[in-house]
Amino acid sequence: MDINEVTLSGTVKGIVYPEYKHEAKRYIYILLSACFEKDGCSCFDVYRVKFFTKNSREQIQKLSEYQKSQSRVFVKGFIRTTRYKDSLGEEFYSNSIVASKISTQIQQ
Repeated sequence: MDINEVTLSGTVKGIVYPEYKHEAKRYIYILLSACFEKDGCSCFDVYRVKFFTKNSREQIQKLSEYQKSQSRVFVKGFIRTTRYKDSLGEEFYSNSIVASKISTQIQQ
């Protein structure tokens, strides 16, 4: 297991279709709502997960079906940290989740 490997479980709450600047960069974002128990109460977080895909229409259709059915999905991927500078030259770091697999069944 890699140190930055992540497995999430939740329901698809939204699909974001970014504008493609280059044909080689095909990706889709989903909003994944994950529930968990903390100190005896139910809480949830919403994660923005990025998918790279060759056939975006097919992937969007599959994700739309998951969203409509509100079925639990399992996402495997990794955490990517990006460093950037703002207009004043101050450095910032951003973490994002990049998915490699999504399914309705947990996979080892």
